[in-house]
Amino acid sequence: NEEFTYTDLSKKPVSVVSLAWKKFVEAGIKKTDRVILIGEGQIIRNFSKFLFENDYHNIIIANRTKSNAEALANATSGTGISLDELANYEGGFDALVTCTGAEGIILTEQLYQTISGSADNRQLIIDLAIPQDVTPTVAALDRVQYVDMVSIQKIASENISYREQAISECQPIIHSGIKECERAFN
Repeated sequence: NEEFTYTDLSKKPVSVVSLAWKKFVEAGIKKTDRVILIGEGQIIRNFSKFLFENDYHNIIIANRTKSNAEALANATSGTGISLDELANYEGGFDALVTCTGAEGIILTEQLYQTISGSADNRQLIIDLAIPQDVTPTVAALDRVQYVDMVSIQKIASENISYREQAISECQPIIHSGIKECERAFN
C-alpha cells in the first residue's frame, strides 16, 4: 500500500460518516457530553461506532422502533428509546446526530425545546438525512452549530478532487510494482 503511505491519496476523508465525525471532533464535544442519535440505519450505526471506539458513553439512541434503538444502544453502551419517548426526554444534549428515512421533519421546534434542556449551552446538530430531519428554524438558532448533508457533500466533493490529483502521484508507484512483479514471475 505504498500508494497510500507515500502519497496524499488517503489524506482527505470522503465518506459521509468520516466527514461528520470530523465536524463532531472539531466542535469540541467532550467524552462526557450528552449525545443523541436519531435513527439506526447504516450511517447512524457507523457514527455510533466512532463514538464507542472513542469512549463516548453518554449516548441516547432514538428510533421509530424502540427494539432497534435498544439493540444499537447495547452495542455502544448507550440507552435506546423510541421517538415517542424522545418527545418526553428533558435531559438536554450537547450534540445530536440525525439520519432517518422520514418524509418530514423529525426535529421540530417543539421537540427541540423539549429535549434541549434548560441550559444555554452551545449545541452541535448534524443532520445527515435527505430530506432534512431538522426544521430550518432550529438550524438557524444562535446556540446551534448546524451541519447538514449539503455542507458534508461539498467537503466530500472537494476531497474527491484532491484525491483525484493524488492519483497521478500513485501511478509511478503502481508501474514500479508491476515491473517488479513481471521480473519476479518471468
